[in-house]
Amino acid sequence: MHIETRTLLAAVGPLALDAADRQTVTRALIALDREFHALGLKLLVAENLAEFGQFLGSVGKFLPNAFHPHLKPCRPGDGLAFFAADESGTVATSGVRLYRFATTTLADHLATLSLFYANPAEQMERGERLFIDGEAETFASTIDDTAFWEGGMWIRPDWRRHGSSLPRLMGYAANAVALARWGRQTAFSIVEVRQDHRKAIEAARRLYDVEVAASTIRWRRPRKPSRQEMLLVASGPDHILGQMSRLVSNVSLELPTLPAAASG
Repeated sequence: MHIETRTLLAAVGPLALDAADRQTVTRALIALDREFHALGLKLLVAENLAEFGQFLGSVGKFLPNAFHPHLKPCRPGDGLAFFAADESGTVATSGVRLYRFATTTLADHLATLSLFYANPAEQMERGERLFIDGEAETFASTIDDTAFWEGGMWIRPDWRRHGSSLPRLMGYAANAVALARWGRQTAFSIVEVRQDHRKAIEAARRLYDVEVAASTIRWRRPRKPSRQEMLLVASGPDHILGQMSRLVSNVSLELPTLPAAASG
């Protein structure tokens, strides 16, 4: 399957950040490019989410509704897909999609399922409902204006070894490019609780270095009656920039000039 992509640094474009944040993200992008190279991988970026969905389908990975071209279409420029590849092909994927909440909040979009469907009343399953309360609702109610969904993570089986840094590196790369493209944003997603909540929270923090891992979300889907319990996971822009700073803290980098986004 051919997917039109660009290299990590070529895909960034003008940086929508102030001078201090721009330097942090620029250093992080260079460091990430080198980290992937050291693993024998090339990190590529695509903007065609339909092709991203086709690839995930080809490897048996569930396509999140956030990336589904029919259930929740994405305006051009508001979605990115990431592919780490070796000589044999794609090794790992991830994706980000910008949401524009206007006068509503992330909690509103979750509770009404409008986060996942362009027209929930017509597109959702009969009997499908989402309930959000507790810490998850408190946090999601503070997210308004814009934020980006992060998901579509897939790792090729031969790279799924215990202790692999690849899932975290894929997340860092997605976060860095999202901030470079869209400015200071909160990254968020929901993950299924397959064990007890405590272990799920610990796993989310360990694997993906998220700032928030909060319950309770119950997504009732008639076709998946036993898979309802979810966590809201999220990282604010300060946490993401902290990730970037830690990534490059012990690395001496020669900085190229990356353009700032035009104002106005």
